Amino acid sequence: MEIKPTEWSSKSPEEWEKRDAWALGLIIYNTKNPVGLGISMDGMAAKAWMTLTENYGVFSEIAAMNAEKRLHAMEFTEAMDFLKHVEDLQEEWKSVMEKEAKVDDVAF
Repeated sequence: MEIKPTEWSSKSPEEWEKRDAWALGLIIYNTKNPVGLGISMDGMAAKAWMTLTENYGVFSEIAAMNAEKRLHAMEFTEAMDFLKHVEDLQEEWKSVMEKEAKVDDVAF
């Protein structure tokens, strides 16, 4: 999909370039790892946003799998406080559910 600049007569091209640069800066600044997500830092904000939204689903699946692995790796030992372990499990369960991982009660 090719992205073309929008031209409206109410703003000068220079004003739109400034606004686009501002929007791109906000996207980059508010993204933890823009390079790792494939966001180009020298293009248009619309292109960066499109890249971010296309890649988000892939990375959120990875985050869900990692959260699920952390949950399954939690073990109770005799030296641990049982109530604290249950609280930790519940917190990790919430983290897994927030990332929309597919873990049912039986697997938990």
